[in-house]
Amino acid sequence: QRRRESHFLPSRPAPLPPANRQTPYPVVTPSYPMAGVPYPTGGYYPYPVLKKDDNAVKVMPLTNTSFSKRIDEMNEDIESLLVEKFKSRNFSLQVAESPLTDKLGSTAKRLDGKSLGRLLLSEIIKYGLDITKYVGQGYDKAASMSSLVNGADGDIKRSYQLAYYFHCVSHATNLSCSKIVSVPILRNAQDVVR
Repeated sequence: QRRRESHFLPSRPAPLPPANRQTPYPVVTPSYPMAGVPYPTGGYYPYPVLKKDDNAVKVMPLTNTSFSKRIDEMNEDIESLLVEKFKSRNFSLQVAESPLTDKLGSTAKRLDGKSLGRLLLSEIIKYGLDITKYVGQGYDKAASMSSLVNGADGDIKRSYQLAYYFHCVSHATNLSCSKIVSVPILRNAQDVVR
């Protein structure tokens, strides 16, 4: 009987967060004298279940909608910080490859080079960045991006001749790493290539 009871008891007391760490939930030090004291037969006396107050519940994301809203708010804050940094000095900007979506989450239909070029320029202008200082653009070598006739490079270069196109360094590095992995001697010499 005693063995069965001790099986359900925690093997050690639950760790409390350090005093210098900030948590969204109130940190309550147990005032129960037996909490965390070892049982004679093994295990520990459990800590009591503490109820959360209203402030703790307010900071918790309760639904997917509220969680998405918090992510959007964080996105806006980060976006405004980046725009301010870009306005302050010369900068380079790397944008991850991802499908263009609207507010409802559906994928945009027009992803040809001219549409992408106009979209890039409109975003730069929307944030009040000085477009006359736009001296370079780096993309992968897809025709929709690098073509002088129908690509984003050509569309942007018609308006801003100083915007020199170059193959994106991150993309070029990724391509060369992919080639290295196909050589068995080099592949075995490295643990992980990403």
